[in-house]
Amino acid sequence: MTTIRLCLIALLMIPAGIMRGQDSVNDEICPDYVAAYAASFEEAAKANGYFVNGSIGKTNPTGMFKLALLGMQLSRCTGQGNYGLMAQRAFGIGLSAAIGIREDRKLKNINEFDCFLFAPLLRSARRIKEGGLFLSEWDKHFEVMIQDGISIGLLYAKSRAHGNRVMVPMAGIAALVQMYPGDQRMIELRQEVKWYWDSVKEAGDLDENSGNYSMLGISGMIALAQELGCEDDLKEDVFRHSLEKFLPLVSPEGYVPEFGDDYFDVRPKDYWVNIMEYAATLYGNPQFSGVARKLYRSQQLRGGRIGYDLALLLDIKLLKQAEEVLPSNSLITTRRAPSGAMVPDKLVMRTGQKPGCAMVLFDLYSRGDHSQPEKRASLAYLEAGGTPLFYNYGRYLGSAIYGNQVVMGAPGEDWPYGDCWKPNTWRTNIIPTERLATPENPSDLMERQLLGFSFRTEPPRKGQDTKVFIIDNMRLEGPAGVILLDGFEAYEPTGDRNKYWWCGSPSDMSLVNDCTEGRSALRIEVRSSGYNAPYGFGGHRFSCRDYPYLKYDVKYLGPRPDGIGVRTPSVRGGLMSWSGLANVMLMADLDGAEVRQSGNDVFATIGFKGYGTLDSSLRREIALTKEGVVVIKDILAPGEMADGMEAGVLWQMYSLDQRGPNWFTSWGERPLVSLDPAVAFGGLGMTACFIPDPEGKAGAMKVDDRKYGQSMNFQYDRTVHAPFVKCVQRAGKSWTNWTVVVPHSRQALGQEVSSLIGGIRDGVRVALPGCTVEVTPGVSGVIARANNSIEYGLRPIIDVDSRDGYGVALRDGGAQRSDRVIQKWTRGEIRFPIMVPKTTRYHVLVEQASVFGGRQYRIECDGRAIDAMMVATGGNDRFEWKNVGVIELTSGAWRILTITPYQQGDQRSVINMRRFSLVAEGTAMPCVESRHVGGMTIR
Repeated sequence: MTTIRLCLIALLMIPAGIMRGQDSVNDEICPDYVAAYAASFEEAAKANGYFVNGSIGKTNPTGMFKLALLGMQLSRCTGQGNYGLMAQRAFGIGLSAAIGIREDRKLKNINEFDCFLFAPLLRSARRIKEGGLFLSEWDKHFEVMIQDGISIGLLYAKSRAHGNRVMVPMAGIAALVQMYPGDQRMIELRQEVKWYWDSVKEAGDLDENSGNYSMLGISGMIALAQELGCEDDLKEDVFRHSLEKFLPLVSPEGYVPEFGDDYFDVRPKDYWVNIMEYAATLYGNPQFSGVARKLYRSQQLRGGRIGYDLALLLDIKLLKQAEEVLPSNSLITTRRAPSGAMVPDKLVMRTGQKPGCAMVLFDLYSRGDHSQPEKRASLAYLEAGGTPLFYNYGRYLGSAIYGNQVVMGAPGEDWPYGDCWKPNTWRTNIIPTERLATPENPSDLMERQLLGFSFRTEPPRKGQDTKVFIIDNMRLEGPAGVILLDGFEAYEPTGDRNKYWWCGSPSDMSLVNDCTEGRSALRIEVRSSGYNAPYGFGGHRFSCRDYPYLKYDVKYLGPRPDGIGVRTPSVRGGLMSWSGLANVMLMADLDGAEVRQSGNDVFATIGFKGYGTLDSSLRREIALTKEGVVVIKDILAPGEMADGMEAGVLWQMYSLDQRGPNWFTSWGERPLVSLDPAVAFGGLGMTACFIPDPEGKAGAMKVDDRKYGQSMNFQYDRTVHAPFVKCVQRAGKSWTNWTVVVPHSRQALGQEVSSLIGGIRDGVRVALPGCTVEVTPGVSGVIARANNSIEYGLRPIIDVDSRDGYGVALRDGGAQRSDRVIQKWTRGEIRFPIMVPKTTRYHVLVEQASVFGGRQYRIECDGRAIDAMMVATGGNDRFEWKNVGVIELTSGAWRILTITPYQQGDQRSVINMRRFSLVAEGTAMPCVESRHVGGMTIR
């Protein structure tokens, strides 16, 4: 152990440049990823006490195996053997922890603990073994992992599923096969892995449609090819196309829009950087490296760092060339569906590709694993002026009511969000059958076969009673009539199907006479997580045209459930349709899409048939102006099945700060630093305005009492709202609505913005400060502009709430954030972006939570600097700068206020920032105030 510690200490003293291992790469073009990964590895080593923990049972074995894999990669590309010794140590701890967890939890397979464990476990083991570092004392425990790996490998390979949950573990199984080429137990496994890779090549793409899961699956696919020595296969056009479709998705500011079951993060994830750099080298395409380096700059600029999950780029020689500008600003990407057909994937509309430009994204495909098919028609992402104004609602919120789109449902005052489902009350859940698994007949993509279903729900929370569900009358309905799949008059569960999809304890199922039809219904008692109740009802082959709906009656007893899921398996697997309490399942069959770029303006049209009901259709005509204004014309043609239903257009807002009869204003997001210094900080708000038919009724509703807090490092935890306009539909009478979304300064008053929006023939007129635009949306749309002298009315800056600004402690000074303050060591500086409302002279006030060491500081803003001393104002933990001085600031722009503590010899100083204020000369109250909320200092 002493040797390991000494080696690590020596390693930490090696200059980063010596550790590179990429000497042929131009430092001015290529980031030094090796040094970044080395720093991350060493930081993790320190955080884990050089991999010595108080209790190995508390160790996360997956994390240890990831560190072991990274350590072996660093050892190879730097030539520093100490990394190998550290990897060896991490692997041993991870192996012991995995065995301990397996025994303590009485798991049949370690995969039940973490389905992503096998990849780093077996890939790191292969490299450690090849490096002569595999210890004989590990043999007994590793044999258990081998048996588990063989079991899972045979199961997953036979599934032929191409999602991340199978692709990633299979990369580890391939490494296991290569480790023991002469082992008789590997003969069948080797053949199955080969067959699985052949199926991957045949598909040419993942059946995933989620930003988070797609990047995991692609990384697993690349790792699988590496382990098998089949990387040349990835050079085929079908793989190249599957990766190229992600290039246009990166926004002008370097964000990756959220789609499917995803989380929006202002710091791009390492996997995307790795995938893009790998693809750049594989295909010799500088567009991939350009996007990778844009993502990396975005990550580093916004407080991120490279992690240690997977470092594909350490196994390649980086491409020197990088092209950040792609050939097209706007386009419709395509993907290969499981049927083999090339289908539209994403509609990207961009006014340009530089920071500050606007971008809109639609997910036209909205199919595949982890997708959100209810949002097929939704505007999924909007960025303008460096600000992500809309970026979706996170994982497991696939209901149509969480999209910016047209929604149809039963009329009522609580449309479309109300949910009055009370205990012991029957309701009918509806699932469009075209969502069920993959087509069964290549010549008829609407054909399906049902063998049964798996009923899944979230387990009871700690301290809650057991959840109980009763379901009845599982049926297919449509123009061809009704097929009763199961009336639950007999109980015949098929438990074998539980083995593949989910782990967890079986539930109690029984028949009860409380039913909607017949003599009985199925009662399911939920006790455990990962819960699954498989049930079979024989094979039913049918066409979605004849039977567009799968319906079942359901009610609950006990605690109010979060949601209900039904997985309906077919011959080639299944798709779980998650039905939340207020979920609206929306049919939307894509019927063509077009996009046209005209200078910096963009026009698009999207058509849908079978929209909401089988006999209704929708046409969305969209325009995105170079100023970032979005205009959408929705034309809904309701059929007989939609007669009497209520339909309307939604626009989601993360805050609703002002509202009028048909307009709604959000003061937007806290500003984030831009990739372009000229843009400085993006921090816009927006106003959404509806121009409906005379019968339309506008309003806004709180979204299911939900606090949006899933986005990482960005959004505050606050209640979200959705403005809407709705109208009762009449068959054969089309309904038209215009939605206009105007990004604007956070100081602008909503009533001022909305008063400058109006309809004209075939379009709308929007008067922006300095320019009036007349917009006709659609692929053949036009935009006319005329200068004006309009200025928005501004709200008083004193009324600005806490989202108006923020402070960031830079990493170069060892910054860290807590729940209450920003803590900063003396090296470096603290920078506060502030919106200055007007030209005047400001007194600067700063309040501290605590201070250690030096108390002398320099405050700089807008080219002016003043020095200040901190003085105690009560107790040992409260300090202020008194009579700091006056700074004259420029109006109407973001400025950076920098606070730098002076060094006092070798003494270090720590300041914990609570609040700063700018007080206009001659006023008594602060006109700009910064407070610390939720781990970030905000103004």
